[in-house]
Amino acid sequence: LNVIPYFGPIAGASLAALVGLFRSPWTALWAVVAMIIIQQIDAMFLSPNIISFKVRIHPTLVIFALLLGGVFWGILGMLIAIPIVAAGKAVFYYFLGGKEDKEVAEQGNS
Repeated sequence: LNVIPYFGPIAGASLAALVGLFRSPWTALWAVVAMIIIQQIDAMFLSPNIISFKVRIHPTLVIFALLLGGVFWGILGMLIAIPIVAAGKAVFYYFLGGKEDKEVAEQGNS
């Protein structure tokens, strides 16, 4: 259920706790604690690194973009934050790369 933003991890932990209750309350508690730890590791380390590898953006920029997108536009902002940053990076490198190519061409002509 992790594909559902915000409520997916809660629903997954609730189901794990419910199944754990069939064995003992301690099993349910350990299931919830394990889900919290796993979700934190996923949110802080795995997801930003996977997204940054695929989009070629630094993980810190991924986290910052998601944070700003969520603050300003909520869930929709979080969904479009990474594509906007990737597009901005492409535009930046296009214009930066264009200037470097022109400088190299000018040096070659002189």
